[in-house]
Amino acid sequence: MYRFRVRLEDIAENRLTLRGQEARHLSKVLRLGPGEEVLAFDNSGLEYRARVEQVNQDEVVCVILAQYESGREPGLDVLLLQGLPKVDKMELIIQKTTELGVRSIIPLRTTRAVVQLEGKKAQDRVDRWQKIAAEAAKQCGRPKVPEIGQVADLAVAIRALPPGTMVLAAYEAEETQGLAEALKSWPGGPIALVIGPEGGFDSREVAFLTEQGALSVSLGPRILRTETAGMAALTMVLYHLGDLGKVGVRSQ
Repeated sequence: MYRFRVRLEDIAENRLTLRGQEARHLSKVLRLGPGEEVLAFDNSGLEYRARVEQVNQDEVVCVILAQYESGREPGLDVLLLQGLPKVDKMELIIQKTTELGVRSIIPLRTTRAVVQLEGKKAQDRVDRWQKIAAEAAKQCGRPKVPEIGQVADLAVAIRALPPGTMVLAAYEAEETQGLAEALKSWPGGPIALVIGPEGGFDSREVAFLTEQGALSVSLGPRILRTETAGMAALTMVLYHLGDLGKVGVRSQ
């Protein structure tokens, strides 16, 4: 069945209402009508099986048939701090890490980043990236959409992390500690993966990260492109800590 995002305030008793773009997509693009069954999620972790009852110009009213926890959200909070890459690579990173299970993504301004976003241009790009995350979440069956944060300087983003976050900085020159080894000391709580842009981090940024308590880690014997590194690191973390690689179970 097709999946749609519904706002919490649009759920009342045994009905939910799709509005705006979601409603138009159902009625104008998919041409669904009364009697059709759909799935909806409210970004809290709940999903709903519903039957279309009424189709109007910019809203669709559905009767809720069942409500359940999807079982598709990771039990881990993994954040990705991604150095701004060139061209459309950020869109690919957001799409694929959303599918894998990232909780939020913070675009980073770094010394070696070719792309520098400021002001309205930065906000417009973040708005677009948030839409890409929402579409990816719908496609892969996630009941929550990862939050795309505002473009931030590295220092600002690191200092704004939740208390107790384990920070792992992927560094191609790291020769003593791999990501798997670092995870052995995971105390529980959020994990932040810090990935540099195409040129990587410079030595001052690495020094700052370690001063702030981040662990410099290697992702393996080969140097990965920036658009690959975040996906690879996220996959390693979720697999190592037991989220990926198991059969998905949905309770109802």
